[in-house]
Amino acid sequence: MDKRAPPGIVMRTYVKVGVISIVQNSFPIFCNTTRESGIKELNSFVVGVERDYDAVRAGLTFHWSQGPVEGMVNKIKTHKRLMYGCASFPLLRQKMLRLT
Repeated sequence: MDKRAPPGIVMRTYVKVGVISIVQNSFPIFCNTTRESGIKELNSFVVGVERDYDAVRAGLTFHWSQGPVEGMVNKIKTHKRLMYGCASFPLLRQKMLRLT
């Protein structure tokens, strides 16, 4: 009987280790290990993180969050979709100003 872990669990574990390595400044070691593994999806993950490493590291280490801004943008877009074709921009603007 084969006792290897399912591929999804292996991928999740690798990504979790990768995120921890970014925070602990050991990402180059993780990159080398991942490239040696030969797993295409993990190599793609590493290439994506390396492309904008500073932004990824900042997102994982700073305590600031874009959550409130994204929530407001989502709210505006939802109302805009609901009103599409029924009203003009000035009405949408009035509705948004009244809601906030």
